[in-house]
Amino acid sequence: SKFKWYFPMRDHDKGPKLSHAYAFYEHVTLPRYFSGSEEADHVQRKAEQGESEEETRLFSPWFTKATSYIEWGTGIDSYFSSLKMVACMLFFAGLLNWYNMRFFASSEYSANKQSGLSGLLSGSAICTEYEW
Repeated sequence: SKFKWYFPMRDHDKGPKLSHAYAFYEHVTLPRYFSGSEEADHVQRKAEQGESEEETRLFSPWFTKATSYIEWGTGIDSYFSSLKMVACMLFFAGLLNWYNMRFFASSEYSANKQSGLSGLLSGSAICTEYEW
């Protein structure tokens, strides 16, 4: 920051550094697992907060296997499994509605559409022939 009142020690060598703060946040707050050959039955062992003796990596929110969630307990495992299922169901429901949205946005549904409507609004079943 260029404001001295906001960050008074910005020019000091021993002042706080953003990179050090983020490294602390990443190693203490975010969940990490032991990398390497510590996987047993494809379950990634969760590292303790602040682990510095062995090499660790961050858990990926997209590619972590469901069997690895058991390290946090049954509730977290059930939560993420149901979250993935709901996301898949909503995605397929959106695909089913895509054809309807295209029809409602077309001139086949409403030949005298108002100008200046957003794409999402014209894709709904709103009456666009009259201005309210």
